[in-house]
Amino acid sequence: DSPIFLSRWDGHASLINSAAAQYLGLSPQAQLLTEAKHFEALQKLPQFSPSQLQHILKISLNFLNSQGFTHFRDMTSSEPEFKTWLQIFQQQRPTGFIQFYFQVSDLSQLQKRLIQLNDLKTQQTKYL
Repeated sequence: DSPIFLSRWDGHASLINSAAAQYLGLSPQAQLLTEAKHFEALQKLPQFSPSQLQHILKISLNFLNSQGFTHFRDMTSSEPEFKTWLQIFQQQRPTGFIQFYFQVSDLSQLQKRLIQLNDLKTQQTKYL
């Protein structure tokens, strides 16, 4: 039984099967995770490799552009995602403007996150 994690379109809830629940350390049954539990579970999921992430983001960008979208908001961005977008836009002409929002799930990490964001800000382009 493979773990399955399905995020709702708005990013505020997810549906998981029993294998995913067990992987995440929750009661071993399929369940709906909302708000805090959903975001906590997201932090525990394995990360994509850099090549996987680049592939996923390029496919997403192409799909959104094909539907006429040119301005995007990434509500749950991460530093690896931001850096991957920078790489993509260095390799090809940007076809959209992306606004990033970074989560801080633990307030004790706020100062560290602000320092990271300040460093990332120096790398931004007019598209990111």
